[in-house]
Amino acid sequence: MPSTEGEYFEGEIEYELVYESLNPDVSSEEITKKSTDRKILYFKGGNSMTENYIRDTLTSRTWYDRLSNTTYIQKLDSDTLYFYNSSNVDFIMEPLQEQTGEIILGHATRQITIALKGKDNSNYTGSESQFIFHIALDLPIDSIWFKDCLEFDYNKIMSLAPGMILKEEDSIYGYRKLIKRATRIEHKPIELDLSIDSTKVLIEI
Repeated sequence: MPSTEGEYFEGEIEYELVYESLNPDVSSEEITKKSTDRKILYFKGGNSMTENYIRDTLTSRTWYDRLSNTTYIQKLDSDTLYFYNSSNVDFIMEPLQEQTGEIILGHATRQITIALKGKDNSNYTGSESQFIFHIALDLPIDSIWFKDCLEFDYNKIMSLAPGMILKEEDSIYGYRKLIKRATRIEHKPIELDLSIDSTKVLIEI
């Protein structure tokens, strides 16, 4: 495992997103029509930014600032910038399951499965979901970067498999299943601007 920050993954990964409805009253086509179908993730120094696209139109950006442990959400058609502290956990996570994952774009992966239940008196009360991550250990990250990021207990996931997520299966029971799979990986130096636009209205969620 590399021991210096410069040897950890830096670059961009593009993902394709496919949706399947788990609700008989809603079709997969209806969910797909209004949902992100492509993401590009930029990763540098423990920080990350994601661009979200719907049919080739950039609709929003989401980024994680490691120093403040804060996630920001910016919709391109809005003057509002939403943010939340990533240490606020509204879920209870069942024990992790680990096994050999798929080979994706030539990279062997470890498969990590987690089940989540919404905490009582939270925004997710009664919600149950499952995440399956396929993580490439040969695209390493420093697990210490995520030591305080408790959102979905990423700190536990990354300490077990400190690499880049190349595939994610996300099932929200009774609603939909999402498969997000990497289609392009570029390991290269990048610039990542995490500055806050002073003209935006900040709202904590």
